[in-house]
Amino acid sequence: MGLPRPRLGIPAQLLLASSVLVLLPWLGLQLVRELQRLVTDAQEQALAATARRAAIALGDRPSLLPAAGGGSGPALRLLDLPRPVVVDGRADEWDDPALEAHRLPVPDDEAAEPPPHSAVYRIGRQGNGVYALFEVRDPDVVRRAPGPGTGDGDRLEIATVTDDDELLRFAVDAEGDGPVSVWLVREDGSRVADNRIGGAWQTAEGGWTVELRLPRPLVGKRLAFAVVDVDDPQARTIASRLETSGTATREALAVVLAPSPEIGDLLAGLGGPRTRLW
Repeated sequence: MGLPRPRLGIPAQLLLASSVLVLLPWLGLQLVRELQRLVTDAQEQALAATARRAAIALGDRPSLLPAAGGGSGPALRLLDLPRPVVVDGRADEWDDPALEAHRLPVPDDEAAEPPPHSAVYRIGRQGNGVYALFEVRDPDVVRRAPGPGTGDGDRLEIATVTDDDELLRFAVDAEGDGPVSVWLVREDGSRVADNRIGGAWQTAEGGWTVELRLPRPLVGKRLAFAVVDVDDPQARTIASRLETSGTATREALAVVLAPSPEIGDLLAGLGGPRTRLW
């Protein structure tokens, strides 16, 4: 004679069924997390395998690597621009996500907002030109006073080592919106007008923007920019200075890292349709 089978009432059956339904979303979430982990692991393994293949390929051709370097210290990456740039002082052609936006000064993770004087810059190359865009946050814009190259207002300074290994310094300013004035800064500090660099200046609410085109021969192995802020239109003394790297000596300038066509061709054969290597 068997034991009587326990019988569940309708309320208990409904409670049991409800418990199972409640568990379904949790089980689905665990399944999604496990699938995500598997996909991530597969992607990591694929990237690691691609990195190993690239390392082996470059190791077999060491002569390619010096062209991608050029020295020690800070580096400035000179990427190829995806489309032509009209030098008009506007950022219309610079919104491509592939172009790096660098901040001056280097942002503090704890800072709620950028300091009163700050800048965002982008740089790239195309054809025979090197292009740069600086968007400067400056509550007190002081432009150069009318007259010869005084350089006594807000300005952008450029230090470059040319293809001929010559160290040159330039100052870029403007009396108003439109084409910039470019001055070659001599060793004694004097300035003379120079037309090798073209650019445009635009004043906006809370700051100013300058867009430049430098001929390729002017940009060799090293390059640096400095945003100089002047707040007092009477004294015209320097209030602050933001630098991409040091500009005082040749060694202080950032090393220019430009894409190598040979390395680019080599990497192009290693990546897949959904992989971008640089």
